[in-house]
Amino acid sequence: MVNKYLEKNTLELKALRESAVSDKAIASTKVVMIDAALEVRFSKLMLNRYEVQNKQFGIVKLTTPEGFTVKSDVKKTVKWDSKTLQTIASKLKWSEVESIFDIAFKITEKNYKELSDDLMVKIDAARTVVYADPKITIED
Repeated sequence: MVNKYLEKNTLELKALRESAVSDKAIASTKVVMIDAALEVRFSKLMLNRYEVQNKQFGIVKLTTPEGFTVKSDVKKTVKWDSKTLQTIASKLKWSEVESIFDIAFKITEKNYKELSDDLMVKIDAARTVVYADPKITIED
């Protein structure tokens, strides 16, 4: 599929890309509007389905008069208060803490750069830097 574009010069590629980006933006806007219309049309019915099925999250479905299946999916996200968990963990044995909590240590790059040399050498053993692939664009 890429081969058909390899024959194009840079000016043609730039114009084709700009056109595709514009078409994508228009399509994206249409999708947002259509999704909003679906939400307005079906949100009360779907909320009722959740109530009837005694659910707060997950998937519920209904069939439209035209025979289409409409699906609603509510994801469950749990957020924890880190300060409260730290207070609780500080009163437990380390072995309990390790078995109960998902602990991940990380350092911001700003703090990393401010470390003393001897501490930085120790921490470097745990540091991995991953670089993304280059993003190639055409500029005027």
